[in-house]
Amino acid sequence: MNKNRILSIDVSRGLTIFLMVFVNDLMPVTGIPSWLKHASADANTMTFVDVVFPAFLFIVGISIPLAMGVRLARGESSLQIGKHVFIRTAGLIFLGLFMVNSWEWPEGSALISKRWWDILLYLSAILVWNKYPKADGARKKLYTGLQALGIVVLLVLALLYPKGEGEVLIGMKISYWGILGLIGWAYLLSVLAFLLFKNSIGALVGMLALFV
Repeated sequence: MNKNRILSIDVSRGLTIFLMVFVNDLMPVTGIPSWLKHASADANTMTFVDVVFPAFLFIVGISIPLAMGVRLARGESSLQIGKHVFIRTAGLIFLGLFMVNSWEWPEGSALISKRWWDILLYLSAILVWNKYPKADGARKKLYTGLQALGIVVLLVLALLYPKGEGEVLIGMKISYWGILGLIGWAYLLSVLAFLLFKNSIGALVGMLALFV
């Protein structure tokens, strides 16, 4: 294990992701206790399921100073860090839009079934956002080609999104960016706040109060 890792954060992150997968799998299940599902929006209560997403954001927030600190220690410029942050944020929002459109898949004819649309979506996401090892020559070209293939397939899937009622080629609609988009915006704002006010505890507390 990497000695620079903080075990408590890794364990908390792993447990939170496990719970995220677990509670999402329970969403369509019927006949289970109410505390295993989200409380209704108009209920004056909450279940442990309602805490999972905030817990994930909490872990993201804890990790930001550590991750940005490592980049600053390596001598990365603000421009380099900003590029990394904006690319990651854009990826989360972009993928969130696809996921929301998948959930809102309309009834009607389509050139591709929802099942295959989803499979190709996630395979393409892996190709695009996979962390490929550093390489040169033919292997580097292979990795670049795989990423390009993933981007092309995502664009094609966006065009193949159906409208229903016999109309098939209208493309995806841009609306809510979903949970992934919320994570992306929270990540972007938190990183910017840290980079701007990392030397001022008072300013960081003020930003926390503003966000809350």
